[in-house]
Amino acid sequence: MELNRYDRATVGMWGQGYAAVVARYGANPFVDAAIAAVVGRLRQYTEAKSLFPAYEDSADAEYQLIASVLPEQPGENVLVQVRDAAFHVRWLQLNGLNV
Repeated sequence: MELNRYDRATVGMWGQGYAAVVARYGANPFVDAAIAAVVGRLRQYTEAKSLFPAYEDSADAEYQLIASVLPEQPGENVLVQVRDAAFHVRWLQLNGLNV
């Protein structure tokens, strides 16, 4: 799939969010559940390119979902990273790559 520069940067940002979450939390069932919850919502998108406009939509509901799953009130940075991690996971799924 051919991506423009902006979309490549967005995919890179999702990957960085995923890496940051893994580095910060390691194998954490609450974080894994938060990512899985957002990925579950993203399953409505069946084409990889459809994730880009979805990412631009309001993230408030996803942030609330993430915060409701994590045991401690996360800061804004954590919310963004977990959301980005979920988009990364769904991107990989839609492109037939292993997570």
